[in-house]
Amino acid sequence: MEKQNSVLIVDDEWLTVGSANINKRGFRYEAEINAAILNEQTAKDLRIRLMAEHLKIPARKAESKLGDVDMAFQLWEEDLLCRRQVVRA
Repeated sequence: MEKQNSVLIVDDEWLTVGSANINKRGFRYEAEINAAILNEQTAKDLRIRLMAEHLKIPARKAESKLGDVDMAFQLWEEDLLCRRQVVRA
């Protein structure tokens, strides 16, 4: 059996995680379940952990590199550009 999980984090304040697709159909009509959490610290911590994992940033450096959301997405874009260059080479 395959497991699918979806995560949505909004403005480092609210998050939802679970098996529902992130759309009207997934939230309202399909037999799925999600948990929604309204907590700034939890939402921000999860965003930082997930981004650090995907960007291969050590946990001890994650907060300083990814704490500011604008800096975090700049690093994300730089990583994407590097990956594109590797694929083209």
